[in-house]
Amino acid sequence: MTAKRGGVTSDDRPPRISVEQRERAKRDEQGRWRITWRIHNLEKEAMALRAAHLPHGKFRSEPWIFEEDVIAREAEDVEVTFRVVCHEAPGSVVENAFLIFRVNWRECAWRIFVRFQVTVNEASEPQARTELITAHKVGFSAHTPPEEQDG
Repeated sequence: MTAKRGGVTSDDRPPRISVEQRERAKRDEQGRWRITWRIHNLEKEAMALRAAHLPHGKFRSEPWIFEEDVIAREAEDVEVTFRVVCHEAPGSVVENAFLIFRVNWRECAWRIFVRFQVTVNEASEPQARTELITAHKVGFSAHTPPEEQDG
């Protein structure tokens, strides 16, 4: 039987994760940083991380599709690393930067949106601080691009 609370069934409950920036290393002269995040699965069920990207103009990476799903087991940490472009001056603050994951959890495709505030220190190094994490089933809107549909 499916429990129902506040009009949402337990089957519709989104997956929960926590995310924190772990490491950063200057990668190249184009200003791409090698940044590693720790993702902690807060659920009792495993979830498979399938793709991710950082779309903000001032803190961005190319979309990344993992060659093999990264599996976060129950209450487990996994780390993912991206090459991130950030050319901001020391003292700059980038608001509303996002790390967007596409995951499979409980046999459904989800998008998890991790919103950051990024501060740039005196050495021009970006540091992302997680502000909010939300999740939505893929296909919850009227239109889902074909590349994001499961199948």
